Amino acid sequence: MKPASMTRMAVFFCLLFLCLPAPAQNAAAQRSGLERRIVYEASDVDQLPVVNTTAIYKCIDLSFADSLCMHQSSLRVFIRVLVEADGRLSECAVVKSSGEFRFDAEVTRAVSFCADRFTPARRGGQQVACRIVFPVYLRRE
Repeated sequence: MKPASMTRMAVFFCLLFLCLPAPAQNAAAQRSGLERRIVYEASDVDQLPVVNTTAIYKCIDLSFADSLCMHQSSLRVFIRVLVEADGRLSECAVVKSSGEFRFDAEVTRAVSFCADRFTPARRGGQQVACRIVFPVYLRRE
């Protein structure tokens, strides 16, 4: 093949690709009429999700606390969670570390373990999925 005909063929395939219809949505989603779910931020809801922090603190294993740096009188980690409209927890991540990896990991584990301890957010009277950030503290006494 000559270079000019190869260029024409490449242009033809590019045009053909651009003219193809976009892939259809998942057939199950089309049949059920489900739309893309909306996840709200804390500032966009009327009532924030309720977090049972007492249950979370009870789930935290502090067996490593004695080995923490002696100069730190307290630790604080910020956790981001996504509470679904039915109250389930679907995401849990550290947003701002305490600087102590073991504490961060233990708090993440405890929050995930207590995943059924959330009351969903409300917007316009309806339960909605909402992403929130909250702190968890450890104070040395």
